[in-house]
Amino acid sequence: MAVESKVGVVVGGGLLGLECANALRDLGLETQVVECAAGLKGVQLDDGGSRMLHRKVESRGVQVHTGKNTQRIHASGNCALKMEFADGDCVQMDMSVFSVGIRPCDELAREAELAAGARGGIVIDYKCKTTDSAIFAIGECALFGGRIYGLVAPGYRMAEVVVAQLAGDEAQFQGADMSTKLKLLGVDVGSIGDAHGHADSALNFVSAMSREPVTNAS
Repeated sequence: MAVESKVGVVVGGGLLGLECANALRDLGLETQVVECAAGLKGVQLDDGGSRMLHRKVESRGVQVHTGKNTQRIHASGNCALKMEFADGDCVQMDMSVFSVGIRPCDELAREAELAAGARGGIVIDYKCKTTDSAIFAIGECALFGGRIYGLVAPGYRMAEVVVAQLAGDEAQFQGADMSTKLKLLGVDVGSIGDAHGHADSALNFVSAMSREPVTNAS
C-alpha cells in the first residue's frame, strides 16, 4: 500500500508511532502524525520535552497534530481517505497506520475467574503467579503492582522468573527499567527516572539555551 500512496498518517505519537512515521518518511511519503494527547511521547516526556520534540520532528518534514480525537475516516475526493477530528479539523491521506498502545487480552483469565485489573490485565505477584498458583502470566497481559509493562524487556524478565521457578530455582520479578531511547528522524531523545517529576524529591533541570525542561531526575 505504501508504494501506491503519497500521503501517510500515523495515529499515535508515542515511541512506536514515531518510529512508524520515520519508516513512512523513508519510503518517500508525505507523513503526518496524529496524537490525541497534548504532546508527543507523553509517557516518557514532560510538557517542555514534548514541545521540544514536536518542533524537532516537524523541522524534519513530518507534520504533527496533537490534541486531536479522531472521529471518522471515510473516502475523499482529493486523496483516498479523509480523517475527521472532534474539533472539526481534518487531514487528507492515502493510508493510515494506528499505533495507539496496548490492551491486555485477559478474557480467558476472566472466564477462569482469575483476578484482573479494573482497566484490564491479569493480576500477578512477584513470582508472576496469578491468583491460581498453578497459572503464570507474563508480558503485556500481566498486571504487576497495578501496572502493565508495554515493553519487551520486562516481558523477557518475567519469562526468566517463570522458567527459574519451573526449574526449581528461586526468582522474583520486582519491576523493570522503563527507560527508553528514541534515535530517528535525526532526533535523539532519552528518558530515565521520574520524567514528570511526581516524586517530592524530583529536581527539574532546564537548558539555558532552550529555557524548557529537558529532563527530570529524582
